[in-house]
Amino acid sequence: MTDIQHINVDDEQWDGTPRALREHVDKLQRALNELKTERDQLRGQFTETALGNVLAGFKNPQRVKAALLGDKIDPLDTEAVNKWLSENGDDYARATGTAEPPATEVQGDPAPTFPDYGRLNAPSEIGEPSVADQLQAVQNAPKDASPQELLAYFASKGI
Repeated sequence: MTDIQHINVDDEQWDGTPRALREHVDKLQRALNELKTERDQLRGQFTETALGNVLAGFKNPQRVKAALLGDKIDPLDTEAVNKWLSENGDDYARATGTAEPPATEVQGDPAPTFPDYGRLNAPSEIGEPSVADQLQAVQNAPKDASPQELLAYFASKGI
């Protein structure tokens, strides 16, 4: 990539140029800077992704990553990274053994038992009105009632 010389279009040497041209150059320079920033962010994300799997076997992957980047190795070049790790990987502590897989089975009784409460399954059976009953009570509430009368009405309906 060639180096681009940024021109200060507000400098007095450019006073004779058309204003629209100077403004256009300024917009292009801002767009270039935004593209460079976006490119650097994407390159950082690609680097994290590429190195994440390769460095998973080390106790301190951030330290290995810093050393790898310090030696000017392109993290997106898999062959170069593998070569560097084969030459320098012994200098860094590897994770001991394999990571223990997460427990997927429940230890102990595989089917927990619950006390038998009979038919007390629905809220209306344990003294609480169901959602449908609550909705019907709200719809049938007296329209011209005072706040105290409404509280008494809803209390009588169990809400």
